[in-house]
Amino acid sequence: MPTFRTLAPGFECGPYTIIEEIGRGGMAIVYLAEGPAGDRCAIKTLQFARSLQPRQVKRFHREIFVVASINHVNVVRFHDAGRVDTGDTGSLMWMAQEYIDGVTLRDQIHRCGGRVPVRDVANWCEQIAGGVAAAHSAGVIHRDLKPENVMLVDAAKLIKVIDFSISKFRQWGTTTTGHAQQAVGTMGYMAPEQLNGDSANIDERTDVYALDLILFELATGAFALTPDGQQLTVGE
Repeated sequence: MPTFRTLAPGFECGPYTIIEEIGRGGMAIVYLAEGPAGDRCAIKTLQFARSLQPRQVKRFHREIFVVASINHVNVVRFHDAGRVDTGDTGSLMWMAQEYIDGVTLRDQIHRCGGRVPVRDVANWCEQIAGGVAAAHSAGVIHRDLKPENVMLVDAAKLIKVIDFSISKFRQWGTTTTGHAQQAVGTMGYMAPEQLNGDSANIDERTDVYALDLILFELATGAFALTPDGQQLTVGE
């Protein structure tokens, strides 16, 4: 595992000033930061450690390009990206995005006890579809749509689709993971072509499939697929 250097409050990534760490996982750390106008944003950093593989750096480059290519109210907004010298540990890549102060759709489902009002089901799914359609128009396939990657803000009125870290960019014919024949995604929300590692056939329909599974879960309070991706029998 790489050794991460945690950035101290006050550290500057370009025009953004670090406030505090708010999450980490894999090869990245996410911070709450303040922009030049006093607005808050989320800074995602990728540490340049000796154990970091070139494909991981390339994956972060691709993620930055993908997020920057989408501009829609229902998709997390990209601000800026760059690299900063950290002195003792070398250089650090960073990406600034919109800071989303809300809850995940998964948390909201739990709050509702699995009984989401029909009007909310329709409203939320329409917004998710709008964000996904904008991504598709930019040539991006999300590949990991699930309640954990959908945020609700403004008293659960506004939807934001997040986390494009394993997305596929059609123009390049590849994914941000760099593995074309590997099953990548989340069990229970993966389309058959994902489960089979068939990257060549992953397209817009893959996201539509995942959105249908989310719709089913919101409408019924149950999962459409088992954790291993098998379809449940109606009434089960």
